[in-house]
Amino acid sequence: MAVNRIGALFHSGEAYAAFRPSYVPAIFEHIRVFGGFSSPPSSSTSQAPSPPQERWGACMYDIGCGTGQAIDKLRVHFDRVVGVDTSEKQLQQARSKNYPNVAYQLQFGEEALEQAEPSSVSLITCAQAAHWFEDVQRFSNAATHALTPHGTLAVWGYTLPFFAAKHGAPQAEQGRINAANQLIRNFHDNALNGHWEQPGRSRVMNECVHLHPVLRRDFKHFEVHHVREEKDALPFASLVNYINTWSGLAAFRQKHPEEAEEEYRSLCAALKGSIAVTGGGEETTEAACCICLGTFVIPYFLILCKN
Repeated sequence: MAVNRIGALFHSGEAYAAFRPSYVPAIFEHIRVFGGFSSPPSSSTSQAPSPPQERWGACMYDIGCGTGQAIDKLRVHFDRVVGVDTSEKQLQQARSKNYPNVAYQLQFGEEALEQAEPSSVSLITCAQAAHWFEDVQRFSNAATHALTPHGTLAVWGYTLPFFAAKHGAPQAEQGRINAANQLIRNFHDNALNGHWEQPGRSRVMNECVHLHPVLRRDFKHFEVHHVREEKDALPFASLVNYINTWSGLAAFRQKHPEEAEEEYRSLCAALKGSIAVTGGGEETTEAACCICLGTFVIPYFLILCKN
């Protein structure tokens, strides 16, 4: 699992938790329906006990859990939840939530599942992490070992977010949005070329299709879904802080800190000129009150498997 090699790049659990996508309810509804679970997932992050009708199963494992974004949404539906990751700083952020039914393990995901009690896990999730698996067959074997006979494996991630113009937007606004998308794409593809951990980044940009042959063979039921998260009036600070969490940028900074910072600041300035406006629609140089034109779109893919 190559996520083990890049754990050090996710140096700030707080920034990751604050600025990375937190996953839309549609993802969890697809999981609920596919897995035959009883009720929609709760949006609550309180530590109150789950009502009986919300119980989905005895145990859930979240592989590559990071700061616990998936666990935040799903933990109330299970008696016990295990979050597994290889970044101690990410796990520190997750543990700070003090959920009473959640335990965390600093471990390889495959090892954690192999060591789980056989046929004991109702749901295995893996959010924005499966592209780092080096041995897909080992992961699939470990998942089938741990899952209950009708347990569900849910793997999801997102590719490169982009801005979309709203219906009826003026042509000039559409042009500015197109320019912003090109800036983000160029930074991702060119400025960070050679700094993304590979083949992981290429895999996620290709929606983890490398998993399909093994999972189709090992599970009787296999589905792929696509979901979009859309955010209007995204604060400009949220956009640039999100980009600042990219592992490719972190790797660039480790190797060439001054050059990386110059590229990042140049991108922020260019994006500000292309897409940042005040809430009233007038251009501004004050980052604190800027929002972004159009709709910020996060394109998710979701892979569901069960026997």
